[in-house]
Amino acid sequence: MNGKVTYEIEKDFQQAQRFDIDAESGVITTRGRFDRESSRYVSVTVIAKDSGIRPLIGICSFQVELLDENDNPPVFERTQYETTVRQDRKKGPVIAVIATDADAGRNAEIEYSLDPSEIMSQKLFGIDKDTGWIYLKESLPASPRQYDMVAIASDKGERSLSGRVPVTIRITDVSSRPLSRLSLFYGTSLRRCPPVLRLSRSPNKSASPSPVSKVGRTGTEQEGRSLSSSG
Repeated sequence: MNGKVTYEIEKDFQQAQRFDIDAESGVITTRGRFDRESSRYVSVTVIAKDSGIRPLIGICSFQVELLDENDNPPVFERTQYETTVRQDRKKGPVIAVIATDADAGRNAEIEYSLDPSEIMSQKLFGIDKDTGWIYLKESLPASPRQYDMVAIASDKGERSLSGRVPVTIRITDVSSRPLSRLSLFYGTSLRRCPPVLRLSRSPNKSASPSPVSKVGRTGTEQEGRSLSSSG
């Protein structure tokens, strides 16, 4: 009678409610799903007790490692990527798209690609499958002035999951230059001076030439000089 052993799970640990144990066989089963992203290991403590009048007990504690399930798709750091390049841009990298995956192992390894439905963009642009760098494959034509494409990040799990993000690349003219801010100050000054010469007409209405007075810079009247008109 004393040799009959029963089993139970210690109730005072955080994950106790997620496990069941058969009291006679000691077989442990789970009650539901686990989230490996929140905790990779779960500790379990089992108590074994005999059936004596004064029962003796044994305690065994162990950890359960949760294996990863590919349940998280890759997620890009941005919801959209945009950049601008000049029309005379040489071949090479243009913009990088970056995604991460919350899973582990191959389920978290990411491979990048471009949506093949964008035929024009596929002709001019490619993407490094390992780094996510989008690069220019050949010289840009005069038009169009904008290329829209979709970058795809796929994990390498057995049931591969993927994420997508729009990418826009705008083309500027070679002659386009950013305007520089230039501050110019224009100014001048005028000094008020007395008249150099003033001509006055005599009140005499005779037909003979009228003497004209010449006034100097100081305003005093100089010797008169007669001006005559042949007409």
